[in-house]
Amino acid sequence: MAGVLTVGLYHYTRNKNIEDYYVGSRSIGSSYVGLSIVATDVGGGFSIGLGGLGFVMGLAGSWLLFTGLVGAWLSAVFIIPRIKKIDAKYKFMTYPDFLRYRYNDEVALVAAIISGIAYLGFAGAFLGMCARVVAPGAEPEMAMPILIRDVLPAGVTGIVIVAYFSAIMSTADSCFMASSGNFATDIIERYFFRRISTKASIRLSMLITLIIGTLSVVMAAQFTSVLHAALYTYAFMVSGLFVPTLGAYFWEKSSCSGAMAGMLAGGITTVLLLTNILVLPKKLESLGLYDGLYGIACSAVAFVGVSLLFPDTTTDFGDFAVA
Repeated sequence: MAGVLTVGLYHYTRNKNIEDYYVGSRSIGSSYVGLSIVATDVGGGFSIGLGGLGFVMGLAGSWLLFTGLVGAWLSAVFIIPRIKKIDAKYKFMTYPDFLRYRYNDEVALVAAIISGIAYLGFAGAFLGMCARVVAPGAEPEMAMPILIRDVLPAGVTGIVIVAYFSAIMSTADSCFMASSGNFATDIIERYFFRRISTKASIRLSMLITLIIGTLSVVMAAQFTSVLHAALYTYAFMVSGLFVPTLGAYFWEKSSCSGAMAGMLAGGITTVLLLTNILVLPKKLESLGLYDGLYGIACSAVAFVGVSLLFPDTTTDFGDFAVA
Protein backbone atom coordinates (compact mmCIF):
# COMPACT_ATOMS: atom_id res chain seq x y z
CA MET A 1 0.00 0.00 0.00
CA ALA A 2 2.83 2.38 0.86
CA GLY A 3 4.50 1.58 -2.45
CA VAL A 4 1.33 2.30 -4.42
CA LEU A 5 0.81 5.60 -2.60
CA THR A 6 4.44 6.56 -3.24
CA VAL A 7 4.11 5.92 -6.96
CA GLY A 8 0.88 7.93 -7.06
CA LEU A 9 2.44 10.84 -5.18
CA TYR A 10 5.50 10.82 -7.44
CA HIS A 11 3.43 11.06 -10.63
CA TYR A 12 1.14 13.65 -9.05
CA THR A 13 4.13 15.94 -8.52
CA ARG A 14 5.00 15.56 -12.22
CA ASN A 15 1.69 17.08 -13.32
CA LYS A 16 2.61 20.48 -14.73
CA ASN A 17 -0.69 21.23 -16.46
CA ILE A 18 -4.20 19.89 -16.89
CA GLU A 19 -3.19 17.77 -19.89
CA ASP A 20 -0.64 15.92 -17.77
CA TYR A 21 -3.36 15.15 -15.24
CA TYR A 22 -6.19 14.06 -17.54
CA VAL A 23 -4.61 12.69 -20.72
CA GLY A 24 -1.03 11.77 -19.80
CA SER A 25 0.52 14.69 -21.68
CA ARG A 26 -1.03 13.24 -24.88
CA SER A 27 1.99 10.97 -25.14
CA ILE A 28 0.07 7.67 -25.26
CA GLY A 29 -0.12 6.05 -28.69
CA SER A 30 -3.28 4.69 -30.31
CA SER A 31 -2.38 1.05 -29.67
CA TYR A 32 -1.87 1.70 -25.95
CA VAL A 33 -5.14 3.60 -25.75
CA GLY A 34 -6.88 0.59 -27.30
CA LEU A 35 -5.30 -1.77 -24.78
CA SER A 36 -6.31 0.59 -21.98
CA ILE A 37 -9.93 0.44 -23.16
CA VAL A 38 -9.81 -3.37 -23.13
CA ALA A 39 -8.30 -3.38 -19.64
CA THR A 40 -10.93 -0.96 -18.36
CA ASP A 41 -13.96 -2.67 -19.90
CA VAL A 42 -12.89 -6.29 -19.55
CA GLY A 43 -10.60 -6.31 -16.51
CA GLY A 44 -12.88 -5.20 -13.70
CA GLY A 45 -16.23 -5.52 -15.36
CA PHE A 46 -15.96 -9.21 -16.09
CA SER A 47 -13.71 -10.51 -13.30
CA ILE A 48 -16.67 -11.36 -11.06
CA GLY A 49 -19.69 -10.78 -13.27
CA LEU A 50 -18.47 -13.20 -15.96
CA GLY A 51 -17.75 -15.85 -13.36
CA GLY A 52 -21.31 -15.53 -12.11
CA LEU A 53 -22.68 -15.69 -15.64
CA GLY A 54 -20.65 -18.83 -16.28
CA PHE A 55 -21.98 -20.33 -13.04
CA VAL A 56 -25.56 -19.80 -14.23
CA MET A 57 -25.25 -20.34 -18.01
CA GLY A 58 -22.13 -22.43 -18.45
CA LEU A 59 -19.93 -21.89 -21.50
CA ALA A 60 -22.65 -19.79 -23.15
CA GLY A 61 -21.81 -17.04 -20.67
CA SER A 62 -18.56 -16.39 -22.54
CA TRP A 63 -20.53 -14.34 -25.08
CA LEU A 64 -20.15 -11.36 -22.77
CA LEU A 65 -16.38 -11.49 -22.91
CA PHE A 66 -16.02 -12.05 -26.64
CA THR A 67 -18.52 -9.39 -27.67
CA GLY A 68 -16.75 -6.93 -25.39
CA LEU A 69 -13.41 -7.78 -26.98
CA VAL A 70 -14.86 -7.40 -30.48
CA GLY A 71 -16.19 -3.96 -29.60
CA ALA A 72 -12.84 -2.91 -28.14
CA TRP A 73 -11.03 -4.20 -31.23
CA LEU A 74 -13.34 -2.30 -33.58
CA SER A 75 -12.75 0.86 -31.57
CA ALA A 76 -8.99 0.35 -31.64
CA VAL A 77 -8.95 -0.16 -35.41
CA PHE A 78 -11.56 2.31 -36.70
CA ILE A 79 -12.15 4.94 -34.03
CA ILE A 80 -9.09 5.58 -31.88
CA PRO A 81 -6.52 6.29 -34.66
CA ARG A 82 -8.88 8.83 -36.22
CA ILE A 83 -9.74 10.58 -32.97
CA LYS A 84 -6.07 10.69 -31.95
CA LYS A 85 -5.21 12.72 -35.06
CA ILE A 86 -7.96 15.22 -34.36
CA ASP A 87 -7.18 15.26 -30.65
CA ALA A 88 -3.59 16.29 -31.36
CA LYS A 89 -4.92 19.27 -33.33
CA TYR A 90 -7.83 20.42 -31.18
CA LYS A 91 -6.64 19.30 -27.71
CA PHE A 92 -9.71 17.40 -26.56
CA MET A 93 -9.82 16.61 -22.85
CA THR A 94 -12.98 14.50 -22.65
CA TYR A 95 -15.44 12.66 -24.86
CA PRO A 96 -17.96 15.56 -24.78
CA ASP A 97 -15.21 17.81 -26.16
CA PHE A 98 -15.31 15.71 -29.31
CA LEU A 99 -19.11 16.06 -29.56
CA ARG A 100 -18.76 19.81 -28.98
CA TYR A 101 -16.39 19.99 -31.93
CA ARG A 102 -18.67 17.92 -34.21
CA TYR A 103 -22.04 19.24 -32.97
CA ASN A 104 -22.42 22.08 -30.42
CA ASP A 105 -22.25 23.04 -26.74
CA GLU A 106 -25.77 21.84 -25.92
CA VAL A 107 -25.11 18.33 -27.26
CA ALA A 108 -21.81 18.21 -25.36
CA LEU A 109 -23.52 19.25 -22.12
CA VAL A 110 -26.16 16.51 -22.35
CA ALA A 111 -23.45 13.99 -23.26
CA ALA A 112 -21.40 15.07 -20.24
CA ILE A 113 -24.38 14.54 -17.92
CA ILE A 114 -25.16 11.10 -19.38
CA SER A 115 -21.51 10.03 -19.36
CA GLY A 116 -20.81 11.40 -15.88
CA ILE A 117 -23.80 9.65 -14.32
CA ALA A 118 -23.04 6.40 -16.17
CA TYR A 119 -19.42 6.28 -15.04
CA LEU A 120 -20.57 6.99 -11.50
CA GLY A 121 -22.75 3.89 -11.80
CA PHE A 122 -19.82 1.88 -13.16
CA ALA A 123 -17.63 2.91 -10.25
CA GLY A 124 -20.32 1.85 -7.79
CA ALA A 125 -20.68 -1.52 -9.50
CA PHE A 126 -16.95 -2.17 -9.43
CA LEU A 127 -16.62 -1.20 -5.79
CA GLY A 128 -19.50 -3.59 -5.17
CA MET A 129 -17.30 -6.29 -6.67
CA CYS A 130 -14.64 -5.56 -4.06
CA ALA A 131 -17.22 -5.81 -1.31
CA ARG A 132 -18.34 -9.21 -2.56
CA VAL A 133 -14.79 -10.52 -2.55
CA VAL A 134 -14.26 -9.33 1.02
CA ALA A 135 -17.67 -10.58 2.25
CA PRO A 136 -18.61 -13.53 0.02
CA GLY A 137 -22.07 -15.07 0.00
CA ALA A 138 -23.70 -17.97 -1.75
CA GLU A 139 -24.65 -16.04 -4.89
CA PRO A 140 -23.64 -17.02 -8.44
CA GLU A 141 -21.30 -14.04 -8.82
CA MET A 142 -19.28 -15.34 -5.87
CA ALA A 143 -18.61 -18.68 -7.59
CA MET A 144 -15.15 -17.68 -8.79
CA PRO A 145 -13.96 -16.02 -5.55
CA ILE A 146 -15.23 -18.98 -3.50
CA LEU A 147 -13.49 -21.39 -5.87
CA ILE A 148 -10.25 -19.45 -5.47
CA ARG A 149 -10.63 -19.40 -1.70
CA ASP A 150 -11.45 -23.09 -1.27
CA VAL A 151 -9.30 -24.77 -3.94
CA LEU A 152 -6.04 -22.82 -4.20
CA PRO A 153 -3.27 -22.98 -1.57
CA ALA A 154 -3.23 -20.15 0.96
CA GLY A 155 -0.31 -18.23 -0.53
CA VAL A 156 -1.57 -18.52 -4.09
CA THR A 157 -5.06 -17.50 -2.97
CA GLY A 158 -3.70 -14.23 -1.63
CA ILE A 159 -1.90 -13.47 -4.88
CA VAL A 160 -4.97 -14.23 -7.01
CA ILE A 161 -7.26 -12.16 -4.77
CA VAL A 162 -4.83 -9.25 -5.05
CA ALA A 163 -4.98 -9.65 -8.84
CA TYR A 164 -8.77 -9.51 -8.59
CA PHE A 165 -8.61 -6.27 -6.65
CA SER A 166 -6.07 -4.86 -9.10
CA ALA A 167 -8.33 -5.54 -12.09
CA ILE A 168 -11.37 -4.12 -10.33
CA MET A 169 -9.66 -1.00 -9.05
CA SER A 170 -7.97 -0.41 -12.40
CA THR A 171 -11.42 -0.19 -13.94
CA ALA A 172 -12.89 1.78 -11.02
CA ASP A 173 -10.21 4.50 -11.12
CA SER A 174 -10.75 4.91 -14.88
CA CYS A 175 -14.45 5.42 -14.18
CA PHE A 176 -13.62 7.91 -11.41
CA MET A 177 -11.43 9.94 -13.76
CA ALA A 178 -13.94 9.84 -16.61
CA SER A 179 -16.85 10.89 -14.40
CA SER A 180 -14.77 13.54 -12.66
CA GLY A 181 -13.62 14.94 -16.01
CA ASN A 182 -17.19 15.15 -17.28
CA PHE A 183 -18.48 17.00 -14.23
CA ALA A 184 -15.40 19.16 -13.64
CA THR A 185 -14.24 20.26 -17.09
CA ASP A 186 -17.39 19.84 -19.18
CA ILE A 187 -19.89 21.32 -16.74
CA ILE A 188 -18.47 23.15 -13.71
CA GLU A 189 -15.44 24.82 -15.27
CA ARG A 190 -17.11 25.53 -18.60
CA TYR A 191 -20.23 27.12 -17.13
CA PHE A 192 -19.22 28.37 -13.67
CA PHE A 193 -15.41 28.79 -13.38
CA ARG A 194 -14.20 29.75 -16.83
CA ARG A 195 -10.91 31.32 -15.67
CA ILE A 196 -9.83 28.72 -13.15
CA SER A 197 -6.09 28.10 -12.83
CA THR A 198 -4.45 24.76 -13.62
CA LYS A 199 -3.69 24.06 -9.96
CA ALA A 200 -7.23 24.90 -8.88
CA SER A 201 -8.62 22.78 -11.73
CA ILE A 202 -6.69 19.73 -10.59
CA ARG A 203 -7.79 20.26 -6.99
CA LEU A 204 -11.40 20.64 -8.14
CA SER A 205 -11.12 17.37 -10.03
CA MET A 206 -9.74 15.65 -6.94
CA LEU A 207 -12.58 17.01 -4.82
CA ILE A 208 -15.16 15.79 -7.33
CA THR A 209 -13.41 12.42 -7.50
CA LEU A 210 -13.70 12.16 -3.71
CA ILE A 211 -17.40 12.98 -3.90
CA ILE A 212 -17.92 10.47 -6.70
CA GLY A 213 -16.04 7.85 -4.72
CA THR A 214 -18.23 8.45 -1.68
CA LEU A 215 -21.40 8.20 -3.76
CA SER A 216 -20.06 5.05 -5.41
CA VAL A 217 -19.57 3.37 -2.04
CA VAL A 218 -23.16 4.22 -1.12
CA MET A 219 -24.40 2.88 -4.45
CA ALA A 220 -22.31 -0.28 -4.12
CA ALA A 221 -24.13 -1.15 -0.91
CA GLN A 222 -27.45 -1.09 -2.77
CA PHE A 223 -26.58 -3.43 -5.63
CA THR A 224 -27.88 -6.99 -5.47
CA SER A 225 -26.16 -8.08 -8.68
CA VAL A 226 -22.86 -6.65 -9.85
CA LEU A 227 -23.33 -7.81 -13.44
CA HIS A 228 -26.85 -6.41 -13.69
CA ALA A 229 -25.71 -3.09 -12.21
CA ALA A 230 -22.93 -2.79 -14.79
CA LEU A 231 -25.19 -3.82 -17.66
CA TYR A 232 -27.91 -1.36 -16.63
CA THR A 233 -25.34 1.42 -16.57
CA TYR A 234 -23.97 0.38 -19.96
CA ALA A 235 -27.51 0.32 -21.36
CA PHE A 236 -28.23 3.86 -20.16
CA MET A 237 -25.01 5.31 -21.56
CA VAL A 238 -24.82 3.38 -24.82
CA SER A 239 -28.47 3.84 -25.77
CA GLY A 240 -28.07 7.60 -25.54
CA LEU A 241 -24.58 8.11 -26.95
CA PHE A 242 -23.84 5.25 -29.37
CA VAL A 243 -25.83 6.37 -32.42
CA PRO A 244 -24.93 10.11 -32.29
CA THR A 245 -21.26 9.12 -31.90
CA LEU A 246 -21.35 6.84 -34.95
CA GLY A 247 -23.08 9.60 -36.87
CA ALA A 248 -20.39 12.07 -35.88
CA TYR A 249 -17.76 9.81 -37.40
CA PHE A 250 -19.42 8.35 -40.46
CA TRP A 251 -22.46 10.40 -41.58
CA GLU A 252 -22.09 13.91 -42.92
CA LYS A 253 -25.83 14.61 -42.62
CA SER A 254 -25.68 14.25 -38.82
CA SER A 255 -27.03 17.42 -37.28
CA CYS A 256 -26.93 18.99 -33.84
CA SER A 257 -30.70 18.68 -33.48
CA GLY A 258 -30.54 15.04 -34.53
CA ALA A 259 -27.79 14.28 -32.02
CA MET A 260 -29.77 15.89 -29.21
CA ALA A 261 -32.94 14.02 -30.19
CA GLY A 262 -31.05 10.72 -30.44
CA MET A 263 -29.44 11.08 -27.01
CA LEU A 264 -32.68 12.01 -25.28
CA ALA A 265 -34.80 9.40 -27.06
CA GLY A 266 -32.35 6.56 -26.41
CA GLY A 267 -31.52 7.43 -22.82
CA ILE A 268 -35.08 8.17 -21.71
CA THR A 269 -36.51 5.07 -23.41
CA THR A 270 -33.97 2.81 -21.73
CA VAL A 271 -34.50 4.34 -18.29
CA LEU A 272 -38.27 3.96 -18.61
CA LEU A 273 -37.90 0.32 -19.65
CA LEU A 274 -35.40 -0.53 -16.92
CA THR A 275 -37.60 1.00 -14.24
CA ASN A 276 -40.75 -0.69 -15.67
CA ILE A 277 -42.47 2.66 -16.13
CA LEU A 278 -42.73 1.80 -19.82
CA VAL A 279 -43.87 -1.76 -20.59
CA LEU A 280 -43.20 -3.42 -23.93
CA PRO A 281 -46.00 -5.08 -25.92
CA LYS A 282 -46.22 -8.80 -25.20
CA LYS A 283 -44.91 -9.77 -28.63
CA LEU A 284 -41.77 -7.71 -28.17
CA GLU A 285 -41.36 -8.78 -24.56
CA SER A 286 -41.53 -12.44 -25.60
CA LEU A 287 -38.39 -11.95 -27.71
CA GLY A 288 -36.35 -11.53 -24.53
CA LEU A 289 -34.14 -8.80 -25.98
CA TYR A 290 -32.21 -6.46 -23.73
CA ASP A 291 -33.87 -3.14 -22.93
CA GLY A 292 -30.87 -1.20 -24.20
CA LEU A 293 -31.47 -2.48 -27.74
CA TYR A 294 -34.87 -0.79 -27.82
CA GLY A 295 -33.24 2.39 -26.56
CA ILE A 296 -30.65 2.24 -29.34
CA ALA A 297 -33.39 1.64 -31.91
CA CYS A 298 -35.36 4.66 -30.67
CA SER A 299 -32.17 6.73 -30.65
CA ALA A 300 -31.41 5.74 -34.26
CA VAL A 301 -34.91 6.60 -35.47
CA ALA A 302 -34.88 9.97 -33.69
CA PHE A 303 -31.32 10.76 -34.76
CA VAL A 304 -31.79 10.00 -38.46
CA GLY A 305 -35.27 11.50 -38.69
CA VAL A 306 -34.49 14.77 -36.93
CA SER A 307 -31.13 15.13 -38.74
CA LEU A 308 -32.93 14.91 -42.09
CA LEU A 309 -35.73 17.24 -41.02
CA PHE A 310 -33.48 19.81 -39.35
CA PRO A 311 -30.06 19.78 -41.05
CA ASP A 312 -27.22 21.96 -39.87
CA THR A 313 -26.67 25.17 -41.77
CA THR A 314 -23.01 24.32 -42.38
CA THR A 315 -21.76 21.33 -44.34
CA ASP A 316 -18.08 21.89 -43.56
CA PHE A 317 -17.04 19.26 -41.02
CA GLY A 318 -13.31 19.78 -41.39
CA ASP A 319 -11.39 16.77 -40.15
CA PHE A 320 -14.58 14.70 -39.89
CA ALA A 321 -15.66 15.02 -43.50
CA VAL A 322 -16.56 11.55 -44.78
CA ALA A 323 -14.40 10.49 -47.69
